Order: sequence, then C-alpha cells, then structure tokens
Amino acid sequence: MTSDTIIAKAGEQVTCENGHPICTVAEPIVSHSIVRPGQFKDWTWDYDPKSHEQVAPCQICGKQFMGTVGGVSMLHVGDQWRGRGNYV
Repeated sequence: MTSDTIIAKAGEQVTCENGHPICTVAEPIVSHSIVRPGQFKDWTWDYDPKSHEQVAPCQICGKQFMGTVGGVSMLHVGDQWRGRGNYV
C-alpha cells in the first residue's frame, strides 16, 4: 500500500498563472486523486463550480489555474504549477 503525497495543503492560496488569487484549498489535495470543486472555498468571484462543469479561467486575465498535462491534473498554487511530480 502506497500513501499519496500532498500536492496542496488546506489553507493554501490557489492563483492563476499571473498570480491573481482564485480561491483557497479547503482540504488537502493528494496525488492520484480526482480534484473536485468541494476541495476549494473562498472563491474571489461569484463562482460555485459544479463537478460536471469545466472550470473557468481567471476572470481578471483569462489565465488558467487548473489543468491537465500529459494526463496529470495540475493546480497553480502560489507561484508554481503542482501535480504528481511537484509537491509541497
């Protein structure tokens, strides 16, 4: 049995690629997990994504804060992209 590695800790600020604040991580996000809207809180705009919706980009500049690269879910936290190979 292998343990998952934490990609983002509860309370960390999710930002877009240009550094605009998007939301806060509500519960730890671990590697090999499916990222769900319920794992985030305190959205900086009136946004409440549903699990079946595509996540909207930053409403200030249009840059992304979440995506998939080579089948790996990525999340922009602070000033870096994090995914399976880039942990806290």
